[in-house]
Parts: sequence; C-alpha cells; structure tokens
Amino acid sequence: MTDENRRLFTQAFDREELDGLILQLGNIASPYREERQVAEFVYDWMAENGFSPRKVAFSEDRPNVVGVLPGTGGGMDLVFNSHMDTAVSPADPLIHKNPQDPFFHSAWMENDCFMGEGVHNDKGPLACFLMAAKTIRKAGIQLPGDVILTAVCGETGLEPVDEFQGPRYHSKDFSTRYLLTHGGVAADVALVAEGTDFGAATMEAGKAFFKITVFGEIVYTPWVRREPGIQSPNVFVRTARLIGALEDWARDYEQRNVLHTPEGTVEPKVQISALRGGQPYYVTKGAEACMLYLDVRLTPDQDPRGPRDELKDLLQQTCLQGEVELFLHRRGYRSQNLQPAMEALGRAHQEVLGTQMQTARPGFSSMWRDNNPFNEMNIPAVTYGPTRRCPIHRDDMYRAALVYGLTAIDVCSRKRHKR
Repeated sequence: MTDENRRLFTQAFDREELDGLILQLGNIASPYREERQVAEFVYDWMAENGFSPRKVAFSEDRPNVVGVLPGTGGGMDLVFNSHMDTAVSPADPLIHKNPQDPFFHSAWMENDCFMGEGVHNDKGPLACFLMAAKTIRKAGIQLPGDVILTAVCGETGLEPVDEFQGPRYHSKDFSTRYLLTHGGVAADVALVAEGTDFGAATMEAGKAFFKITVFGEIVYTPWVRREPGIQSPNVFVRTARLIGALEDWARDYEQRNVLHTPEGTVEPKVQISALRGGQPYYVTKGAEACMLYLDVRLTPDQDPRGPRDELKDLLQQTCLQGEVELFLHRRGYRSQNLQPAMEALGRAHQEVLGTQMQTARPGFSSMWRDNNPFNEMNIPAVTYGPTRRCPIHRDDMYRAALVYGLTAIDVCSRKRHKR
C-alpha cells in the first residue's frame, strides 16, 4: 500500500504550482517583527486547501500558523516546520550596507533558478512541504498518522538586551517553542524544513550571548598624551587590544570544544557581533565605557559558565578593567529515537536524488535551528532541505518537495508505539 501511495503522490505532483507558491511567498516581505502579512497568506492557503488552520500567537501582529492533514488513526504523526520571517530588515541600516536591496524582500526566477533571500531562508522549503501535503490530499492518499504543518514567526535570532526590551526584540520565545507549548502540537517526529544542501542534521549547537564592558577614562582631546610604554586611557584603544585577544581565544575555544559524534559535528564558533560606546555628536571627550556583544556557540554538552569564566580570565590577562555578563543561553540538543524517521527520509532521498543521504556538514549542525525546541519538548527532530543559498535551481526545490512528501507517506504509514 505504501509503494502504491508513493507512486500516486509522484504522479499527482504539480511542479508549476510549486514554482508559483515559492514566488508568492518570496514576494511577501516578512523581515523579522513583520510576519503578519505572510502569516495571513499561509493561513488562507491552508484554509483553501482543507488543512483547518489555526493561529497561535503571543502577539496578534506575529502569529504562528498550524494546519493538519488528519490521519485515519494509529499511525505515527509527523510535523513539518519552517519559519516565515527573513533575516534582513530595512529598519536596521547599521547591520547591512543596503537593507533595501530587493534581494532581501522579493523573489524571482532567473535561468530556471530562484533568487531572493526569503526563498532560501526559509519560505522556499515552507512552500515545498505545503505542496507535498496538498499533493497527498489531492492524490486521495489516506494515511494512518497526522501530517502537521507549522509556519512560525521569529526564528531568525533577535534577543532583548539593555534598553532593547519587549516583544519587538523577542524571536525564538514567540516561535516554535511557543507554538509547541500553546498550540497543542504533539507528534512522534519533526522534520524542520531548512536548507542543508540535502544533508540530514539531527544535532544542533546551543548558544550563549555575552556583553563585555571595557572601562577607560574620559580625556578632553587637547590633554591627550601618548608617552611610550604608558597605557592609553582611551577606552576604544583598550578595547582594540581586547579584540585581538578575543580573536586568539575564539580560535582556541573552537579547537578545544569541537564535538564529533555519529550524528554529526558541532564546531562552536565565536563572533563579536556588535560594539557600543561614545556618541558621534560629542567627540571631544571620548567615553568611559565600550561594550562588546559576543555570540558564543556551544555543543549540546557545554555549560555556558565555562566560556563566561574564560572571558573573565581573558580580561585579567589583558590587564583591562571590565565586566562580563551572560545575557542569554539557549541549549543545543542531540535528537534521540529517530531511527524510523531517518529510515524513511533516507529512502525518500535515495529514491528522488539517486544517492545515499549524508550527514549535514558541520556548518549546518553548528547553527541554532528549530531542532532544539522540538527536542526540548521530547519530539525528535531532523533538519533537511535543498540548497542553502540562492541561486537555487527549481529542480532542487522540486526534489525537496518530493522527499518531504514521500517521507510523510512512509512515516505516517508506520504504526505508532507508545513512548
């Protein structure tokens, strides 16, 4: 019965409709904090196609959307997940040189390839599993288990800090984790649809965000002295010395903590992501403090207090006065009990792409993706998707959609066992 269903599904799939849905989603601008319009589109699309959608939202302006292709009962339930928000906002000109660039807010086809930031991250894979579910219904395939479709806001990574507080600066707390705790979403396995270059990622890194404050002295410019061997009182000169030391520490930190497992490799990277200090309209005095904001990735086994203590030691070693504050920690996880889902996904991958499915490259398992909230809620998860970066050939999107649909048919045809 499963093989017949797979044949019916492949024959019924409409490639042209998939292309159109990808472009429709990609051309609805949805930068972080501005997901409402695309969420309304997804909600209406699910309603028109019989998936009985619901909105699950902390804020009415930023809803998550969930729909269901109900099963006949007794089978494994599979939840698909993608995020609707994109990673570039015109409201943040200090991050990108040209945040108004159409690449960030629209989508188009060029030489049979999709273009647009929203296509690869992450509305293209979203369209792929929506079309896979529609095709299963259209082909008249009855599955014992439920196919659950989730499209979420706020995945891209904003976090409140300092004066930047409140709902506009939250992301992951309003996203998949909120949907799982408030939306009644429960399943045997989750497939997070994001670009992995067709590799499977079953482990994701955690992360810790640090604020390092370096102290200096305010000196009126005419009184600046540069004596040989005398440490500058200027806080930015001092901070420059710390940045050099941080780069050396980051290289050593990654090498010491890289984690190799059968599920993949996590390479815990470190990046200085923001600097604050002084005022450009008052440059005669400098400033007494400069703040650095660090993104420090963690393996699933790490405690954030380890890098915190190392950063404190680094301040002392560089003979600088300052403070280290840990202002965010999100755990990473390894998926457990994934064997049936991985068998199904590997079989679908082999059937569609003609190759044996590989473990995703370390860069994909060293991110923080929505595997983590699913695993936190005891729903084993795998991330799998098409080419990560545009241009993405339309054939790759088609292949991803076929793999998603065939995986759903296989997983949801299996008998569910109590856990």
